[in-house]
Amino acid sequence: MARERTAEDLEAKLELAKLSRKDLAPLSQSLFFHPEDNSDLILIEMDSHLMEELGKNLTIRGEAEDDLVVCTESRTYSVREAEISNSLLVVPHLEILSKENPGSEGLESKRVIRTFHHYWEPKQMKPSARKLHRILERRMYRGEVLDEHDESESSKTSFEDLLDVVQSSRGELEAMLASIGAIPHRGKYRLLDFEYKCRVLEFILTSIESNSMDLGNLNVETIVSEVSDLEPRSIVESILNMYLKPGGACLDKDKVCRTQAEALLRNGESFKLTDFVETWRQSLPEGFDPDLSCLYGISYTSDDSNPARATIHYLSFWDLPEQESARLQALLRLKNAWKLDEIKPYIEDLTLQNVNSLLLKYARAFKVAGQTFYSKK
Repeated sequence: MARERTAEDLEAKLELAKLSRKDLAPLSQSLFFHPEDNSDLILIEMDSHLMEELGKNLTIRGEAEDDLVVCTESRTYSVREAEISNSLLVVPHLEILSKENPGSEGLESKRVIRTFHHYWEPKQMKPSARKLHRILERRMYRGEVLDEHDESESSKTSFEDLLDVVQSSRGELEAMLASIGAIPHRGKYRLLDFEYKCRVLEFILTSIESNSMDLGNLNVETIVSEVSDLEPRSIVESILNMYLKPGGACLDKDKVCRTQAEALLRNGESFKLTDFVETWRQSLPEGFDPDLSCLYGISYTSDDSNPARATIHYLSFWDLPEQESARLQALLRLKNAWKLDEIKPYIEDLTLQNVNSLLLKYARAFKVAGQTFYSKK
């Protein structure tokens, strides 16, 4: 163990350096290295949000093979190791001296309890819904009869189960479950089979039409009561809520149109756009007008420059690569020129920032008749 320096040691050092005691601050602090390893100490950079949550709700989430992620109640941070250009010594109770605070005259020994050459750098990230979707799609809900014979009943998909394995904060996991259309059923979260969801939606629309309801002010209880004779009440309530505008009993026509369009697109590889729009229009209930913006995120069109020749293709978000560069490259290969509104639903999960900066990294921007398009570089 290193011996602590005395006043005599200090005078000897000053003499060797040809310095006077007056050249030093009144308080001299002598450092010595502590013999203990202290390898359990880590150095981590924290923003103001992490500092507020320190000691309260900081949790490491994920499985053994996942990258390191730290979560608070509302945010998710990826954590990587970074180098420090110079060695950093950790010295408890070291006094920071200045002209205003010269310290009291004397000599104090200070222990260096750890030397750091690296530190942990958390960076706020947008959690990916990919793993969550993979877990839930293993056991899609297709109705009570088929569900009774599902041998994967033991699948762990309660909210707390998912929180253990999905790298996300509690608040962000709730938002992701809603965004992918997962619903709670018997204490577990389930993804609905698309055909099953369409069937229940059809029951709901039939109830609305048979009761001559105002689409802007639905009798929710009547719809749920009637359709619950055919399907479980909790399922009916969840699906109906998917198609209501927030905070009321108004049917969201765009969501109904989008679901019907997806049902048609799933039945074929591609369609002539003009023929598809007409078929789509005929498949919708009276009073529903299809809008091409409803197709963003479930399809792409080719040869937009000539509407008479344009074709539309089904494209599921879940079929695209998870990794950033691979996904952008795949999208830019599919279509010569993307409008921002068309490509945004496929890439907005990749960044917390505006997607424009992400596009500029991989694509070339140009304008035609005042409209911005993006193509591969």
